[in-house]
Amino acid sequence: MDTSYTIFMVLTCHLISFPGRHSYHTIFTGVSIPWDGLALFSAVVYVDDYIVGVYTSETMKFQIKAPWVKEKVDSALWDEIKPAFQNCEECCTQLVNAAMSRFNHSTGFHSYQIMYGCDLEDDGSYRGYDQHAYDGRDFMVLDRDREMFVPVIQEALVSAQRLNSPEVKLHDRMKMFLDKTCIERLNKYISIGREELEKRVTPIIKVTEQHSDMITKLHCWVYGFYPKYVDVRWVKNDKDDVYTEEVPQVLPNPDGTYQVRVTVEVKLKKGDSYSCHVDHSSLSGKEIVKWGPPNSDQYGLDPVPGLIQLLSRDLSMFDPSNSQSVEITVRNIPRQCAFWKEDEPLQNLKLQLTSFNSRE
Repeated sequence: MDTSYTIFMVLTCHLISFPGRHSYHTIFTGVSIPWDGLALFSAVVYVDDYIVGVYTSETMKFQIKAPWVKEKVDSALWDEIKPAFQNCEECCTQLVNAAMSRFNHSTGFHSYQIMYGCDLEDDGSYRGYDQHAYDGRDFMVLDRDREMFVPVIQEALVSAQRLNSPEVKLHDRMKMFLDKTCIERLNKYISIGREELEKRVTPIIKVTEQHSDMITKLHCWVYGFYPKYVDVRWVKNDKDDVYTEEVPQVLPNPDGTYQVRVTVEVKLKKGDSYSCHVDHSSLSGKEIVKWGPPNSDQYGLDPVPGLIQLLSRDLSMFDPSNSQSVEITVRNIPRQCAFWKEDEPLQNLKLQLTSFNSRE
């Protein structure tokens, strides 16, 4: 994965939040200055979690990235899309300059992003959307009911008024696209890529804890699942959701699946129980993994061999050469394993586990 794709995900992960059954959306990114391989303007087309193609102001071409799309979609479609992206390049440049002016930003790196598209929901209905962000913060959004762009923050008021003006009427053009063209394209991609788009991979779920003074952090690790949307939450005493201030990020694995960690801080009291609840489209029902306090026999294993068996299982899916694919850290190692460093990443721990076994 090259640098530009990484930046796309960092800047836009907060925007992509719709758990529809299938989705078609495009993300435009305009920046004030080129930065670390990112062109002044970029457009990325997605179908569900797949990057279908990329257009940049440097290449001036729409490059197909998904093999199943390249094989089955007529090239005439890309000829149709390219002029639209070139027009959007000028529009995005104007919007980033206008936003910089509203915030009194005269220099430095700044970004303006637009995500628009449509979702096919489980009940067969469609929903279109058009969202704008500046420097990673919500800026304005298309209100489909009121048929106008609505500013999310005060600095977006003038830009929203401009897009709503009789001279521009962008909301009218977006309505036509979202209600017709977008749905047609989504259905086309679904028909040619159903096998890829509707595959399901069941997640692997593990719970761990980390102690500090009077506070215990409970981690629920969910990894190896597809598609991307997943609901993970901690529940106390089988009925109360546990609040967390940490915003979980769903991250990609090298094999195309995803992983996420959800952490909560709790004060342990006698009689309290905690469990991680995971809901995913690959599961027949909600998966519940209970956490037990340290030194419990919840896994039916002795501490040291149990740790090895628990962590050795399913490690083959992780790619040690890709630092983004592994985030697991193991803490509170028993005294017998003191040669492990407290914050050692999982791929290094795997190597040391081999070393540990050889000491028998």
